[in-house]
Amino acid sequence: MLMYVFAFFAALLGSVLLCGAMQKHHRQLWPNSRLTGAKKWSMTISGYLMLALSIALCAAVTNFGVGLAAFFGIVSATIFGLAVYLSFATK
Repeated sequence: MLMYVFAFFAALLGSVLLCGAMQKHHRQLWPNSRLTGAKKWSMTISGYLMLALSIALCAAVTNFGVGLAAFFGIVSATIFGLAVYLSFATK
């Protein structure tokens, strides 16, 4: 059960990193920071690695099929929360 919590936070961090790699959302999340090419590249790679870690954590709890279904449920919840946050964040 604790592995799912770790998978949730890994997916949340991966989603925030991928969202932060986009210019518009980067300004929403970090208004005083500038998105450079190196920062964009590192945030994109780190975001995908965190999502891969989340898949691995979900698959480690049970077999891969059930873990993959759990991963998509976790990612749906994290992206919904992130979308709601970005919708109501100050502009």
